[in-house]
Amino acid sequence: MDDHVLAVWDFMSLLKRLQQDLTCTKVPWFPADNARAARLINDIVIGEETDVDPDGSYVSHLDLYLRAMADVGASTRQFDTFRSLARVGTSVEAAMVRTGVPPHVQAFVAHTMVLARSGSTEEVLAAFFYGREDIIPEMFAGCKRRCLARGTTTTTIPCVISSTTSNDTSSSMATATVQWGGSCSKVWSRTRRRGTNGPCAPRATASRPGSSFGTAH
Repeated sequence: MDDHVLAVWDFMSLLKRLQQDLTCTKVPWFPADNARAARLINDIVIGEETDVDPDGSYVSHLDLYLRAMADVGASTRQFDTFRSLARVGTSVEAAMVRTGVPPHVQAFVAHTMVLARSGSTEEVLAAFFYGREDIIPEMFAGCKRRCLARGTTTTTIPCVISSTTSNDTSSSMATATVQWGGSCSKVWSRTRRRGTNGPCAPRATASRPGSSFGTAH
């Protein structure tokens, strides 16, 4: 969790890039060209940034994850220091180095930031949906089963799992990618065939924020 929280965080840069590309976040405002895609992205943003916690308060999924880390005794110190540095203008890459983030995690996050800043829309869509949203529910479903089997009594961990798996975005991928036809799936297929050298997957790191950063999928 000390490592994976960086993937929970950098996920939002991909989402925010898609919000810029598929909705209108500029002034003056104009309707999005693809209203269905805009609605899907905005729905995901609402859930990720302002979900409802067990007390009825609004909370981001990142903050829920940090609460879950505290529940299981994982340290948030490294991420808290990283976030403080990045917020005051230190580059993401430099902040990771200064806080001692493992090299394989640095590579994963650095690639995400490059993709979010300069990748094509179809590359970001491919990485976001096929490399993240499509596999996260499966990943957390296993966590949920283990929590139930162990009789986990904390409220935060089941809440994180429930919130993460409640967004059925994988079934809506065609909605967001309709104006690009099959290009997104082709980009992702090429990436998977080439292992970790494609536009959506960093070299020597996982192309998704699963339980292991260091394995290419």
